[in-house]
Amino acid sequence: MYNVLLVDDEPLVMEGMQMLIEWEHYGFTIKDTAGNGFEAMEKLTREHYHLVITDIRMPEMDGLELIGQFSERESRPAVIILSGHNEFNYAKQALRHGVNQYLLKPVDVTELKETLTSIRRQLDHTQSQLSADLQTYRNARAKMLIDLSNGHLSEQGRSVLQSRYQIGLRPLIRIAMLEIADYYLIYRNKPGDATLYKFGLHNIAEELIEQASIGYVYDDSFGRIGVILQSDDFDKVMLKLRHVRSAMKSIFKTDVRIGVSRSYPLEAIAGGKQEANQMLETWEGSQDAVKLFVESEPKSDSLNALKLVWDIHALMDAVESGDKTAITGHISTFITEIVPKAVTKAEIRSLLYGIVLQFHTLCQKHGMEMGDNYAKLPAEGANLPHGLREWLVQLAFETSGRILNADAVKEPELIKQIVAYIHEHYQEPLSLKSLAGQFYLNAAYLGQLFKQKMGEPFNDYLNKVRISEVKRLILQKPGKVMEFIRMAGYNNVEHFYRQFKRYEGISFAEYKLGKRSLMK
Repeated sequence: MYNVLLVDDEPLVMEGMQMLIEWEHYGFTIKDTAGNGFEAMEKLTREHYHLVITDIRMPEMDGLELIGQFSERESRPAVIILSGHNEFNYAKQALRHGVNQYLLKPVDVTELKETLTSIRRQLDHTQSQLSADLQTYRNARAKMLIDLSNGHLSEQGRSVLQSRYQIGLRPLIRIAMLEIADYYLIYRNKPGDATLYKFGLHNIAEELIEQASIGYVYDDSFGRIGVILQSDDFDKVMLKLRHVRSAMKSIFKTDVRIGVSRSYPLEAIAGGKQEANQMLETWEGSQDAVKLFVESEPKSDSLNALKLVWDIHALMDAVESGDKTAITGHISTFITEIVPKAVTKAEIRSLLYGIVLQFHTLCQKHGMEMGDNYAKLPAEGANLPHGLREWLVQLAFETSGRILNADAVKEPELIKQIVAYIHEHYQEPLSLKSLAGQFYLNAAYLGQLFKQKMGEPFNDYLNKVRISEVKRLILQKPGKVMEFIRMAGYNNVEHFYRQFKRYEGISFAEYKLGKRSLMK
């Protein structure tokens, strides 16, 4: 519900306004009232209101002065002016202050309802944009923390973490990986529950760990949450991690496995993440669901393999989309990076484990079970690194084939769900990337699949849906064109005009003119 402040010096008018309509039905509730502008300003300073409905002529401070006081604020409320004076000067001053509507007393109920409906749409859109901006901020922060944990964050990136997100990094860091037990099975059978559990795990970890100033939480791979641990009080860290597990078991009735690495120097932090992930992958059931690496601490100069300039995420994208040329190229880059650095066999096996883990994660994401023999590392005596290329390419092709075959079975139903989602959410800032995230798909793969099944690219389909909606609305109420364009998901009217001509073959002005002639 959106909060309303009602301002009028006549108590009977305020009482009548509250009884005039069912405010909740239109998404509003009258939270408070004020008898003049000064009283209203005091309440606006203390509380946040989404809509102010005010009379013009009041003692001490009138409605126009009141609006002038807060019109320059960044988060100003929407405003409806009520007046018994049908004077052009009042309306002109009101419009100059950005008033949403100017209504004459006695208030016409139909006009008030239409005004509230329009303002609610604007407020909904604003809230949606704020949520999107916050999500963009969180996603950018998570992406930087993922890059940091993978050893890919540059010095400049670390500076951005400090300046934009207030994340200062210590010389030695531990990584913790948190995983919901049997997540991929839950996701396969009840994807909604799996999403809820991971969301809950993230929020609980964030509340217990970040508020205690012992680390930074981010969404990592499928079903896993990562934590950059930065605290000298290791007992406190372990206590908080166990509290996370207890909270998940209490609230969601599901268990959490937690792997914690040794302390690693910042330039070799990827080694810590591999250790934490390895503990989750080799889980054999422990009474204490927090597992630690207890070997001697590593030295930064022995971790050349972890400093490779290589993007594992690009390889995973190629595997998921079935691009064999890109797969071979990325693996060749990986091999090229290993040989010149004279990486030891033990370090190579550590890197391979990280790649195999990502393949497993991809398969789980697409609802597949892996047999015991799938994606096993080469034997200790294998010719490393020279014999790796063929083995790794074959494994990547096999993984890609499994994914594409599994998706082919699910494709018809998947496309139905995606199309239904587009028709339900076309008003929102949809993109191929956001849609892929909603359905846990690779964006490139989704783009290819959509075009193959629907016969046209995603953007073309979305624009046609939005344009059809504008045309439908115009037939109902021809006078509210600008509002209808925004309601259909176009924030830029000029962009809509261009898209309309592109898809309809005539300008929007020509289309409206033709509709008017038909309706005469």
